[in-house]
Amino acid sequence: MPRRTDCQDPIPFVQSWLRNAPACGSQVLAEESLRGLVDRAELEGVGGIVAEELGLDADWLRSRIYGWFISGAKQTAALGLLARNLSESGLEVVALKGAALIPTAYGGRISCRPVSDLDLLVRVEDEEAVRVMSRQIVSGGDAVFDWHRNLLGEERLPSRKNLLQLRIDELWSFTQPWEPGVRHLSPELQFIHLSLHAFKHSCSRLIWLVDQVLVLRVCDFDKLLALARRVGAERPVLVSLHILNRLLKEALPENHLRRLRWHEWLAVWLTSRRGHEVGWGEVFLILSVPGLSNKLKYLYEYLLPAPSVLGEDGRRNRLKASLKRAWRFLWNKNRTRG
Repeated sequence: MPRRTDCQDPIPFVQSWLRNAPACGSQVLAEESLRGLVDRAELEGVGGIVAEELGLDADWLRSRIYGWFISGAKQTAALGLLARNLSESGLEVVALKGAALIPTAYGGRISCRPVSDLDLLVRVEDEEAVRVMSRQIVSGGDAVFDWHRNLLGEERLPSRKNLLQLRIDELWSFTQPWEPGVRHLSPELQFIHLSLHAFKHSCSRLIWLVDQVLVLRVCDFDKLLALARRVGAERPVLVSLHILNRLLKEALPENHLRRLRWHEWLAVWLTSRRGHEVGWGEVFLILSVPGLSNKLKYLYEYLLPAPSVLGEDGRRNRLKASLKRAWRFLWNKNRTRG
């Protein structure tokens, strides 16, 4: 079934931006519709992309673009300052998601890729020293650092490790230097991480799919599929390829669009609908984990989390906290930014 479209749908603008094609015909839209389009695009994280495609010389749009640029520039500048401090101390972190994509996939176009915080992977033994450096930067500006010891939040849901079976030392070997103090994931591992992150949040923001398209274009397909198979993420990666082909019209070789299973086609359809709020992403990942016992363990950990991952209120009433998680499991209205 074709996806429903309307005059405020940002997807055609994103498609033309990705193909570097002539901009969509915005001149036929009234200002009210244009504002609605930009609002909807901003919710999807593609406000800057749509604004660039519109190419309008309007005060209200210039103001929005300036706001997106300033927000991203503050985070980017903070990362640069942290990198210099890390380099002087002989330490390194790995920039993830938007922090790594702005200077590479987006060619430095800060307003095209919103960044509300800086996701950084850090070695456990370096974490305390790096956090001290970051606090000095935060105290003097608006930077927000989000520290990770692994790529999938395994400290909260240990079974997620079955979707990315790499020890931390192995993971570091799949990184490459970007600037002194900062490394980036290899394109293939970066695509896998972006794919799993998007599914974790039910692909609820269009910008996460744009990220995948841009990274995929510099991937070695054979290396990508081999790595995905090795780490346990082959099925999510294959589904991502179908989504990018169907929703964003990214041309892919037929031999890479392999046959999907029923729940995988359902994930493609749900992603293509847009505007949905159902939190199906964790269900999809549970079904994608290799092995029945691993699937059941993942489900148990999600619905009945360990007390250590619950807040103080959750620890006092674990049953209530578990019921809340079960509700979010079925109906999640939160669009997590990243």
